[in-house]
Amino acid sequence: MVLVTCLGVLTTVAVTAHTHTTLAQLASQQAKNEAKQHIFVCLSTRAHHLVSADEPVSLQRSSLPLDVLLDGAVASWADVVTDPSSARVGLRVKAGTGPDACGGYILVIRTHP
Repeated sequence: MVLVTCLGVLTTVAVTAHTHTTLAQLASQQAKNEAKQHIFVCLSTRAHHLVSADEPVSLQRSSLPLDVLLDGAVASWADVVTDPSSARVGLRVKAGTGPDACGGYILVIRTHP
């Protein structure tokens, strides 16, 4: 009887510890997702200040993680064109700091002639 009770307590402790680990992991993932969402919203807001929704814009690619940020920030509302010569403006994201930075990233605009 004592052995069964001890096993029951150990099982409860193990399940509780696993649950706390899982909750901690979920909280950590939630924080990461919220931080990413903040970066997307921040970059999108910056892009809205630089480019109107009906203005053709090219997205200048640099690396997959930065391209994902750029796409997430502007692809849903911007008039993205694949041929840079048909756009008056080019946008790209790069790592950087400063007053216009969004979570360690900045939006760079280049005007085309």
